[in-house]
Amino acid sequence: MTDRMLKRRIWNGLPKPVRRAISFGWRHTPGKTLDWGTLRRLEPLSPRLGNDRGTPTNRYFYKKFLIEYRAAIVGHVMEIKEDYYASELASGPITLTIVDIKADNPLIDLCADLAVAGSLPAETYDCAIVTGVLQFVSDLDAALQNLYASLRPGGVALIIVPTAARVDTEDFEYDRWRLTPTGLATVAARACVGAEITTKGYGNILAVVAFLYGIAAEELTTDELEYNDPVYPLIACAVVRKPRTQGAGGSATPG
Repeated sequence: MTDRMLKRRIWNGLPKPVRRAISFGWRHTPGKTLDWGTLRRLEPLSPRLGNDRGTPTNRYFYKKFLIEYRAAIVGHVMEIKEDYYASELASGPITLTIVDIKADNPLIDLCADLAVAGSLPAETYDCAIVTGVLQFVSDLDAALQNLYASLRPGGVALIIVPTAARVDTEDFEYDRWRLTPTGLATVAARACVGAEITTKGYGNILAVVAFLYGIAAEELTTDELEYNDPVYPLIACAVVRKPRTQGAGGSATPG
């Protein structure tokens, strides 16, 4: 008797209710019954990360993080590329310096490559807002060291990096890094010796999927956006604080 004949005999010997239950399971596996709808596609819904549909989902979490730590946005503030958040979210009067690696940016006050030591003035800024930038630098440690050196005693760097994101289409050859909150804490502690460092993630699996497809934040509910799942962060954020006095000990705390 062949294996096929044996299997058929065993199958025919099973009670009909059992055979129906097994057959139902075969026909209704998740991969066969999932209705993907408009998401069963090989291109995003928006090629502009959702900008043409509303607010990109990652930007919702950028602002959430910066609002949470807006008390630090005061005094002499540095922000990269343009005034995205500094003036809007400042907790008091600010003097703003815009920094960019691209000299043709008409909005900048200082052209600097963050990964080049000394390209930022030492002990100058009370707050550095660095959102969605460090994934492009050639040397993460050097960039963080430079940022840390540019802070005044007591100054704070508010840093955001992607955990999940497409490769940037405009700066394809420079888009290098993705970090988890723990990875960001590790690099920051290594580069910013003596700093007080707190890292945390924002997002959940739905927010990650929405961002990758180009679905805007306005197309999700508040409950969906506010649910935070540490296993599926969309962005990783760090608060890097320089001690007010020399010789103060530092620590890195993943949130």
